[in-house]
Amino acid sequence: MKKLLVFLSFLMMLNSCFLKKKQAPIKVVEPIIVEEVYVDSSISRYQVSENGLDTSFFNLDYKFFAKEDSSWKKKANSIIADFIYSSTQFETDSTFIVPCKPDFFRSCLDSFYRQAILDYSETEYPTMWSYDGTAEVLDIYSTYVCLANQVYTYTGGAHPNGYYEYINIDRKTGEILKLDDIISDTTEFFKIAEKFFRDAVEVSETEDLDQLGFWFYERGFYCNNNFHIGEDAIHFLFNTYEIAPYAAGQIEFSVPFTLSKHLFKIDLSKK
Repeated sequence: MKKLLVFLSFLMMLNSCFLKKKQAPIKVVEPIIVEEVYVDSSISRYQVSENGLDTSFFNLDYKFFAKEDSSWKKKANSIIADFIYSSTQFETDSTFIVPCKPDFFRSCLDSFYRQAILDYSETEYPTMWSYDGTAEVLDIYSTYVCLANQVYTYTGGAHPNGYYEYINIDRKTGEILKLDDIISDTTEFFKIAEKFFRDAVEVSETEDLDQLGFWFYERGFYCNNNFHIGEDAIHFLFNTYEIAPYAAGQIEFSVPFTLSKHLFKIDLSKK
């Protein structure tokens, strides 16, 4: 009997331990939700000539922020949408509020495409149009975000037209950053940058830029607000007709940080 009582006592103690374990708090592991940061897509159309010998293409690649949960994201999305809208429409409405949605971008390309088909059918000597547009979020830094928009179109005439822009947006204020917002002394910076501009266009430091056909005039050499800050340099781009005739094309040059970083007023680190 004594052995039986000891055995029953042991079972009760063991059961008590199990009950305590069952009553212990359970750690709940929440599922990881991956937020869709960007909407990234492409749209394309094509046109074939009546004789079937020529083909024209219409392409649009775009990226925008999926959630407009900050002023700078709203600004970025509005710039992207406005760029695509204005580059595909021939009569734009300045009061039009452009929404960043896939259907919107599709309607923009289709609008240009329909106009191209209409022009081809109604013109005595028809020309096949083309369109190639890109709007994207290029880089996100700790203090700002950089957008890169470009478009290349042909709607008849002597030559096609192209345009490329960098837009830098302050992540705190949502405002577009200009060069003098990030450079403490633009006069000194222009002196440094001119050498690299001349190298890019293959002009010596003794040659007069205006006499060579560049349009700097009395202002002298300067850098525009079309810039992108890379890992080791700040890159500039002058579009066609901005400072020189069409034959000069787009002019790009870079100013290395080794000579200019001491003039920067903003944090250049990535997020």
